[in-house]
This record gives sequence, structure tokens and C-alpha cells, in this order.
Amino acid sequence: MRLTVWNDQSSMLRDRLGALMGSGVQGLLLVLVILALFLRPSVALWVAVGIPIALLGATFLLLVFGITINLNSIIGFILVLGMLVDDAVVVGEAAYVSQRSGTGQLAGAIDGTERVLVPVTFGVLTTVAAFLPMLYMTGTAGTVLANVGAVVVCCLALSLVECLFVLPAHLGHRSESLPFGEFGMVLLAILVLGAVALAPSLRFGIALGVVAIGLVWAAQLWGGLQRLGAAFTRIQVRFEQAFDEFSEQRFRRIVRATLERPALAITAGMATVLIALAVVASGRLPFSLLTPVYGDRITAALTMPFGVDEAVTAEAMTRLRTTAAEVASRLAAEHGEPLVVHIAEIYGSNGGGPAAANASSQASSHLGAVMMQLTPAEERPATALDIVAAWREAVGTIDGVESLAFDADVSASQGHDIELRLSGGNVAHLRAMAADLVAEIEQYPGVVDVGDTYLAGKRELLIALTPAGHALGLTLTDLGRQVRQAFYGEEAQRVQRGEDDVRIMVRYPEPARRSLASLLSLRIRTADGAEVPFRTVATVEWGQGPSIITRASGERTVTVQAQLNLEQTSADRVRNALQAPIDDALETYPGISYSFESSQEARESLASAGPLFLLALFAMFTLLAIPLRSYGQPLIILSVLPFCFVGAVVGHLLLGLVPGSVVSLSMPSLMGMVAAVGVAVNATLVLLHSVNRFRAGGDSMIDALENGAVVRCRPILITTATTLAGLTPLILNTSASIAPMRPIVVSLAFGVAVAAAAALLFVPAFWLVLSRGGSRAKETVTAGLGNLVGRSPRLQRWMERYPYVEESLASQEFTDLVVEDDGLDPETARIARAGLVRLYYQREFDRSAMDEQLAAMAERAPSTDEEVEEVRGWAQQRAFQLAAHMLRSAITPREAAEPLAHILDAATRALLDAARRDTAREYGELPSGAVALVALDAAGRRELAVGAPLRLLFLFECDSVPADVTLTAQQWHERLLQRFMRLARELSPSGMLFEAAEPYQLEATAADESTAAHAMADFEQLCAGTPTWQDLRTLVHARVVVADGDLAERFDAARRRALGQPRDAGLVMQQLATHRILQAGDSWDVDELPGGLGDMALAAEAIQLANASSTPEVVVTGLMPTFEAAHRHGVIDQDTSRDLTEATVLWQNLQGFASMVSPDQSGPGNATPEHQQALAEICGAASFEDLADMVQATSHRAATRLDELFAALR
Repeated sequence: MRLTVWNDQSSMLRDRLGALMGSGVQGLLLVLVILALFLRPSVALWVAVGIPIALLGATFLLLVFGITINLNSIIGFILVLGMLVDDAVVVGEAAYVSQRSGTGQLAGAIDGTERVLVPVTFGVLTTVAAFLPMLYMTGTAGTVLANVGAVVVCCLALSLVECLFVLPAHLGHRSESLPFGEFGMVLLAILVLGAVALAPSLRFGIALGVVAIGLVWAAQLWGGLQRLGAAFTRIQVRFEQAFDEFSEQRFRRIVRATLERPALAITAGMATVLIALAVVASGRLPFSLLTPVYGDRITAALTMPFGVDEAVTAEAMTRLRTTAAEVASRLAAEHGEPLVVHIAEIYGSNGGGPAAANASSQASSHLGAVMMQLTPAEERPATALDIVAAWREAVGTIDGVESLAFDADVSASQGHDIELRLSGGNVAHLRAMAADLVAEIEQYPGVVDVGDTYLAGKRELLIALTPAGHALGLTLTDLGRQVRQAFYGEEAQRVQRGEDDVRIMVRYPEPARRSLASLLSLRIRTADGAEVPFRTVATVEWGQGPSIITRASGERTVTVQAQLNLEQTSADRVRNALQAPIDDALETYPGISYSFESSQEARESLASAGPLFLLALFAMFTLLAIPLRSYGQPLIILSVLPFCFVGAVVGHLLLGLVPGSVVSLSMPSLMGMVAAVGVAVNATLVLLHSVNRFRAGGDSMIDALENGAVVRCRPILITTATTLAGLTPLILNTSASIAPMRPIVVSLAFGVAVAAAAALLFVPAFWLVLSRGGSRAKETVTAGLGNLVGRSPRLQRWMERYPYVEESLASQEFTDLVVEDDGLDPETARIARAGLVRLYYQREFDRSAMDEQLAAMAERAPSTDEEVEEVRGWAQQRAFQLAAHMLRSAITPREAAEPLAHILDAATRALLDAARRDTAREYGELPSGAVALVALDAAGRRELAVGAPLRLLFLFECDSVPADVTLTAQQWHERLLQRFMRLARELSPSGMLFEAAEPYQLEATAADESTAAHAMADFEQLCAGTPTWQDLRTLVHARVVVADGDLAERFDAARRRALGQPRDAGLVMQQLATHRILQAGDSWDVDELPGGLGDMALAAEAIQLANASSTPEVVVTGLMPTFEAAHRHGVIDQDTSRDLTEATVLWQNLQGFASMVSPDQSGPGNATPEHQQALAEICGAASFEDLADMVQATSHRAATRLDELFAALR
């Protein structure tokens, strides 16, 4: 007796685990090499370390959730292997770029992580959303996918935690603490991984790893490691230079060419998708539920007629066993080694193959099976399909066999490849139609083991009523019951004997029951009690019924079945070819219906997956809309999804070029596409985030798209290369246990590759076309407000960079102030508009309400950057509304200056609070600290035009510094001021709202200490002393914007003290006269005109500095208020006040309007005729030519008044 291991199911689990470990090690090795070329060695090392960390952490989570390591969960691990490094690559690359820019090791790691925090987080969340439907699918596919989805979700969750918290900590510290340094550790990891990957066994690999450690240690001792590191650094520098040259030159030219012809790029992309769809729809790349898995066992399932003698079945079994042995011998002779290990026979069952689905569950003499156990597929020179074909050919045809099926698919229990169910009430028609279709299908190439499920049973007697029986009122039920009583018996009594229940049956004696004559001599009792001979009322004949009766929806069914050689054909092709024969048969056999049950499970699985994946798509859209703050940009990201399908199709077609590969899309292929979608969405989200940053920085749409694609080319290519590198070993693995997972890997690898190209080229072109379409729509909307808004260069640039600002024109806040011209003459409509808008901005534009709105934004914003974006959007929308009203002549530029000042004041306060929170978090909080921001120049007068310089004075006071704060009060507030100025520049990139000037530095302190953060006590001391003339001139136009405690009152008191010091009027005029503008430049540059806006500010300074000590009432805020106060208190006469006031109004209107229509300082002379006419109306001139004359006359008159003023004050 021998004991032999047979059908060891654990071997496939071991094979897949081995494939996971082997391919994982090889993939990690390739990933490490690629990362080392693109990034610093230490960055590459720490990024690669994230893979085993995520896998081990996910294993722990699976244990917590009760999920075991099985064949399905291993598929999940293999699937996620190429995705784990993606988010870490983005974080590592961002930190590497930031460190290269000189920010420092730790600061660079933090800054890089913060820059990609949002896209990385939401990119992983969208990938998780794509896999969540797998947890809830039904059917066989749902059972498989539930484990796969759980593994992927757990791995991605751990990967996200590792790359956001663990990886930056590693990247932010120096690598001198590493035993062999940066390069030494990477080299050691590569050598150890290479030893484990290439070694024939694990023990040998460990031994080689130990040798590698010794070699690296010896190289470090002898100095060879440093020389290798230097050589690698030179290689990496050359590689980086070559890649930078490629991205900045060649790739930039490609992107530019794509953006120059976006329609061509979009057409090419859509054509690619349509071609891929056509390939699948035409059947050239068919779809099946699961890819067949050819194992190491072949089964020949035999089904003989029901009730056949055991000897007949044994004879057929002997034929199968003999031919199996012959085939085994022949193959061993051909290949020089045995390919068949064992041959086994099973009587009474057909081995559980596809044919078993139609056989009785009980052992029966008409069933049998012969099985071949083959050598492992990796060691076998012939495939299982080749051996099946040889065995089938050797067996030939066996007489009297109902069905004989050969199969090597370990997943064959899921049914036949082709199952055509015929349903109807006429059994004869069913059998005939099934026989015709079997004959038809047998002619198709690649179709084997064709048969139907009708199995004839034992011989039986068929009884029917004669006309005489019907006439006597008998029925078949009556006839059958009396025949049963005679031969089976009727229970007459039950007798209890102990624990047994004995039934007493009345029936024919046993000899009579064995004779057919007893049936013919039976007397049948009619309904009236009479007895008639059986021959009179019934006929009887021999027949044969089915051994199994199958019904569906109450109708008898027969199923035509077949297996396919998927290397030669597919189920779709066979179904399509069968359509015409089926239609002909339906005409021949009426009353028959049919359905393809082989695709039923696939349809059910897909039907359950459809709503789930639509829900997942909606979840992805929502998750993308949150960081992008747009409903349009998520659609741009989702436009890359069809290219994942294109990549999967291309990958499967290329896989078909490999001999022995089964080429068809399957459920595993769809899993790979879903994984590719996650990677593609992540890459495209990072791209859009970068483009939005460039747009916020002032780039045009085309420049932002071009720069964003070039900048993100590096991380996207790194992600793609690492994904391909991690999956390449699995694609090249020929193990039979890997075969069912190869469609996953192929779909993921090629889907990511094609989607990466689409993200870098198709997405920018698609976005550009959408933006242009949106711009045309915006022009249409803007036209409703007048051509002035649509043709304003600054507003056009505003709308291009920040599309959301135009949404403010649809808000109720704006539309309530729009007065249509219907029914009103133009002048009346203009007056109505002006009155309504002025009333709103003078009485309802509440600064405290704006502060409350911005405080609520600060509470909701998860980070300072997010808060700045919120504040910027808020300020720009309100400034945009104000500009639209101004260009519609509803409010003059001078009148718009004050509400603009309120907007900027509120935004400035919000930014200061944000900067203070950040400074306190990093350096510690100063409980006793207080700060004040003072607006200077035009902003101090609340007369700032859009885009003009904004200069601020920063003051602070701090009584004490806590012990846990290592900085002095001066240093702490200098850090605060630096953070605030950075946020202010982000609030108004490229001067869209204002030009952020450097903080004002008091000249009296400049010689002692170069700082822009001034202590309040020092400022008060300066004001009490002798301020410089420049400081005094600055204080004339100073206004507190934000102040803590009593700093505002103290500043105002100190300012008045400085301005109110007694000083000689002649000396004041002498000092200020040197700044007079005596020669005209550009006639439209109101700052540089004699008597222009610059001279008006000089006049206000002269009035206040010369008269503040004697007439403090002249110390007011604003140019016009100064002139009016000077007239009221007798400093200047009424005519001078009137002329200076009128000149100030004209200059401020000209400057404010020109900043909108001519942000490039080209002047109103180059504006459109519509703008010129609108400007003339605002300034009170009949035409633009009259306005030019008015400017010259006003300049001359104001200059004359200034000459008189300076002469009088002297």
C-alpha cells in the first residue's frame, strides 16, 4: 500500500505567495533603482520603505477585520503592489524639489509635504472610493472582489498615513546617522534585494544578502564606498540634467504644440477611445467573467446512459485509462521527462467537473472519471491544453456515451463556457432542437465537449387512456392510482410494536407484481363502482424517460453545453455565430424559447456592480470638487478615465502576442482598470493643483497649463515608471498560478501608462478648450452688463485667472443693484443706478459684517493656505463687483475707493490673524503681545486704486516673553511680519488687487537697526522727538487698519503729536518744494503732471505740517477733506479749495478708471472708444477730446494754485 498526495490545493496558495514575494522583491528592486536615478538616494530609500510598511500594516488590519490570507486576498496584495509607491513618490519628489531650492532639510520636507498634502490625500480617497463597490458586489465575482477591495483599501490607508507622517520625518533629517550613509544604504538595499530575487532558494538568498552586507562594510572601510557614491552622484547629475533638458525643452515644445492645436489633440484622444471600444465591440477582444485557470490536473468526466450495466461503464473507463497511459508514455518520450505523475479512476461520480452539474448527486453506475495529475506547470514543457488535446484525440469516439468532457480548468466548477438553455412544453421539440444545435456547434473551431443536458433514464411503461376509458369517466390520475395500489400497495393499518411502527400494505403477491400479465389482467373500478378490464380502458407500451427533469419558470428545459479553447475562439464569437441557426430552429420548432445562461452570472455581477460604480463615480466627483472648489475641474480629471480602458485594451492585445496567453477581457481586467483609475486620478489631480497654483500666481491659462504639465511631468513619469517597474516581474512571470492575475496586472500597468500620457497632453488641451468655451460664455454674460466690463483688460485677466469671480455678478448682492434701462431714458437710468449703488456702499457696506464673514471662513479652513484662498476669493469677488459697477458708471472711481479700502482692511485683518496663529504654533504664543497695522499713502487716505501699491507700517508691543518662547519679542514679531507679507502677496498675486510693497521702515530707526517691525514705545518716542521729513510726510497719510488694545488710540495721539509740533512754515515749504513736479510728462499720467495727484498729496502735506500746531483741525484723513478743512479754518481761500478739490476728483477718477482699463500703464489714450467715452462721462466731459482739454486746463489751474499756496505759506 502506498500513500500519495493527490490534488494538493495548498500548492496554488504557496505558488501565489511565492509569486507575490518574488515579484514584490523584484519590483521593489526596480522601483528603488528608478527612484535613486530621479531623486536623492535617501529619498529613494525612504520612499521604497513605504511599500513593506503598508503591506505589513494592512495585514494587521485584515486580521482585525477577520479577513484571512487566501487566494483572493493575495490578488489584492499583488494588485496594490504597483499603487503603494505613488503617493509616496509625489510627497518625496515635492520634498526633494523644495530642498533643492535651498529651503533646508527639515523645512523643505515640511514645505514639500504641505504643497501636495491636499492632492495626495484626496487622490488616495478617490482611489479608495473606486474600490469600495467591490465590497458589496454579488455573485461569484462579488465573493472574489470583496477580499480584493478590502486588501486594497487597507493598504492604501496605511500608505497614506506613512507618506504624510512617517516619510516627511525621515526626509527632514540628515542621513549621517545611517550606518553606511545615503548611497551606502541604497546600495546595500539593492544588493540584498537582488540577492533574494535572483537566488534559487530563500536560504541561498539570505546567505547572499549577508555576503552583500559584508562587501558594503568592507567597501566603507577601504574607501571604495565613497568613490562609488561619487561616481553614482555624477551619473545621477547627468541623468537629472538630461531629464531637465528633456522636460524643459523637448517636452515643453510638445505641450506647446498640443496647446496650439487643442482640437487636434482632443480629436486624437477621442479617436483612440473609439478604436478601443470598436476592438471590444467587434469581438476581437471578447469578455468573459473569469479567465480560465489551467492547473496541474486533467479530468475526463464520463456520463453513460442512466441505468446502464456497470460492465459497460467499466469498459469505457478502461478505454479512458488506457489512452491516458499511452498519452503519458508518448509525452514522456517526446520531452525526455515524465509529464504525468499519477492516473486515477473514480467510479460512481464524474469528478466534479462541468458535467457534474447535470449528474445526480448520488453515486451511480453510469458515472465515472479518469484524472491525470501533471507535473507543475513551471517545470512542464507542454501546456495542459496540449495534453488535453492529445488525450481527446487518442480516446476518439466511445459508443453509447451520453457525454464525455475533458477539462484542465481549476475554475471549471463555475460551469461551461457555452450554456444555451432551451425552454418549452414539447419535450420532443426540445430534444430535436438541442440535437440540431449540438451538431451545429460541433462544426465551430475551438469548441469541444459539445452536448446537452437531456439524459435518458431507464426503460418504463407508458400508460394512456383509451376512448372507452374517457367515456367511462376515468382519468389518468384514477388509472395511475389503482395501478399503484396493485403493485406498490395501499396502507390498510399501522401496528405499534415497541418502538417500531409497522405498516400493513394491501397489494398483489410478490410473484404477481413481477409479471406484466398481472397488469394486463388488472380490473379497473369506475366511478359508479363497476369493474372493467384494464385492456378496455388503457393502452400500455414501452418507452424511455429522462433520468433528470429540469424546469425553469414552470417549463421543461434542455441546455446545450460546450467548452471552448480560448486560444482559438471566444464565447462572444460562438454566441454571435449561433444567432442565425437559432432563429432558423425557432421557426422549425415553435413554442421554444432560449437564453444564454453562460453569461447570466456575468450579467448579474455587472448589474450589481453598475449602480455601485455609479455611486463610486459620484463619490469621486465629490471628493475632487472639495479640494478644487469647482464643479467643472473634477470633470476634467474624470476625462482621463477612458484612457485607462484604452491602456487595458492595448495591454491585452500585446499580451496576445505571447504564445499560450489567453486574450480576453474579464472581471480581473476590470479590477486592473479600476486600480489604474485610482492612479490616473491621483496624477491628474496633482497636475490640476499645480496648474491652479500657476494661475493664482498670475500666469495666463495657456502658460499655466504649459508650466503645470512641465512641472508635473517629473512626478507623473516617476509614478508611471515605478508602477510599471513594480508590475513588470508579474507580467513576465509564466507561472500557472499567476495566470488568473495577469489580466489585473496588464490592465493596471498599461492603463497607468496610457493615462499618464493623456494626463500630460490630452487633459491640458481639453481644459484649454473648456476654458475658451467658458470665456465665450462669460463674454455673453458680460455683454448683458455692457461692453465696458467685457473689454476691460484687468477684468478680463481677472476672469481668466479666477473664473469664480464672474459668479459674483449673478449673486443677489450684485443683481439687486442693477437697474435696467427698460422704460427709462438713458440719463434717468444712469442716475438711478448711481443713486442705488452709492446708497448701498455708503450705508450697507458694513465692515463689521465683513469681519464676521472672514472669521467664519477662518474657522472652516483646515490650513492657512486654504484660508488665504478663501479670503482671496472673497475679496476678489467683491472688488470685481465694485469694478463692474464703476465701469457701468454706477459709481465713480473716487467713490469706489472707500468700499475698496473696507474690503482690503477686512482681508488684511484676516491675514494678520492667520499669520499670528501660525507664528504662535511654530515659536510659541505671546499672551501679552499686541500689534497694529497702519495703512500709508493712498491706502491710508482710503483713496487706493485697484492694483496700486499698498504700503503698511507694522507696530507691536509686548510686556513679557514666556519662558518657553526662545525668541525675543522683536524677533517674534519680525517672524510674524514676514509671514504676514507672504500671505499678503498670495492674497494679491501679480497685483490683481494691490501691489504688496515692502513694509515701511521709519527713517529715524533705520540707522540704528534694520527692521520693519517697530515697537510702539519706540514709535511714540520718535514722534515725541524730531521725526525726519520723510516720516512726517508719511504720517500725514497714515491710518490704523488693525490694532489690538489701545494701540490705535496711542498711534493717533503720537501721530498728532508729531504733526502738531511747532515748525516754521517757510521751512516746510522749502523742504516740500523740492518734490514739486514742474515739467509735464505723459499727459495722462496724473501722478506726474504739474498740479497732478502727486502735487495734490504734497499740498495736503504742506497744509497739515505748516498749520497743525496752530490749527489742529486740518489734521484729517484724505486729500479733499484736508482742502475743505483748510478752507473752513481760513488756511486757504474758497477758490483755492475749490480748484484743488476739483483737480483731486478728476485725477482720482482718471487714475481709478485707468487702472481698470489700462493695467499695463498704457493710459486712456490707447483705450477703446467705449472706454474713452465712459471715462469722459465720469469726469463730466462731453467727449474724450473735451476730456483731454479738461486735463490740460485743470493741470494748469491746479499748478497755479499750488504756486500761490506755497508762496502764501512761506
